Amino acid sequence: MVVFLQRSILIVLISLLLRVISLTLDGSFSTTVNFNSFNKPFAQGTTVINSDGTLSLTIGLSGESNIDSINMSVTPSSGSDSIIINSWATSSDYYKKWTEKGSISSLNVSRIIGDLKPNEKYSVKINGILFNNYIADGSGQISFNSTIDSNQNTFEVQLVQTNSNTNLVSSLNPSTVGQGVTFTAGVSAVAPATGTPTGSVTFKDGGTTLSTVILAGGQASYSTAALNSGSHTISAVYSGDSTFSSSTGSLMQTVTGSASLTVYESNTTANDIDNIGNSLLKAQSFTPTVSHAITRISLELMKMGSPSGNVVVHLRNTDSNGLPTGADLATGQIPCSAVTSGSANWYDFDLGISVTLNAGTRYAICMEASGSDRGSNGIWCYISTNNPYSSGWITESYDTGTNWKDVVSRTFDAAFKEWGR
Repeated sequence: MVVFLQRSILIVLISLLLRVISLTLDGSFSTTVNFNSFNKPFAQGTTVINSDGTLSLTIGLSGESNIDSINMSVTPSSGSDSIIINSWATSSDYYKKWTEKGSISSLNVSRIIGDLKPNEKYSVKINGILFNNYIADGSGQISFNSTIDSNQNTFEVQLVQTNSNTNLVSSLNPSTVGQGVTFTAGVSAVAPATGTPTGSVTFKDGGTTLSTVILAGGQASYSTAALNSGSHTISAVYSGDSTFSSSTGSLMQTVTGSASLTVYESNTTANDIDNIGNSLLKAQSFTPTVSHAITRISLELMKMGSPSGNVVVHLRNTDSNGLPTGADLATGQIPCSAVTSGSANWYDFDLGISVTLNAGTRYAICMEASGSDRGSNGIWCYISTNNPYSSGWITESYDTGTNWKDVVSRTFDAAFKEWGR
């Protein structure tokens, strides 16, 4: 550990029992004490005696045990300056804290504070009040003078967040309904500052959050094919980090074309019925052949008696075994009272949002009717028992969707349609 001191030094006492560094400076010359010559960890009671002055030092900063040097030069105009160093961070926010106590009631002291990131702005506070802001030079140092009294004066140096700029671009503008568009946000430091911002970018369509993406090399991207026809204010909101402040970039995305929906995956052949109700859920998996934005699901249903509540569909991902997993990607519902008794009809479940489905990825449509009793007052879905849909199958859960299993060796399919653009 290297401590640069102005004034004379007599005694160095090193102890691991205390957690601060205490320096007492007096005399009239400059010197450098190099602690790298001591064996580490420092042995309690090690002393160095110089003939020119006195220095009392206790090694061991809380949370700073790996520091090998403290680059700090202090020059009081007269008398002496007693210093206690509390914190000396050399990365992240570069936070440094120490106290000074003058030997007289009004003592002018000049300082050079090192171990800072070059060319960045730092604030200096004295007793909790902003004293001034400084730009570190190419060596990572700032210098300032101030007057202290004979009481304990607390000094703090901390990196001031650098302004950032977020630039948002679209891969295709204008686009048509159903086309994939990639939005890329580039976040950079505002000159003359340098460096690469970290953190995350949240993409929004107006006030609706689309996705939050972690920055990589100052960039983040989000792709979607779910934008409806019309004008969309797309924004990229950078979160900021310990060095860079937050910022926002935006653009107007124009989407043209018909808003009509297309059926992408379906099974419209049914020869039997199966019950859903209470804790029993059914799920039909499906695999899109082309990427698209799903907005609606249709099921063929009937009811018996007077089930209460709603029929709810949950769109979910599937695991490596093709079983539903994870949180809902989207949901839709209709009241059980809307389902006709004793005969089959198709019912549409609008999802309220557009969810981009990837070609070749298996998803699941989970069906739930908690107000159905699986008997005389029940909801029934229409199914096929000869596996007419080759890209998915029915699974079921008896504990409200916590655990799932296949039905009859994956040979059954529900009657369904999934719509999108």
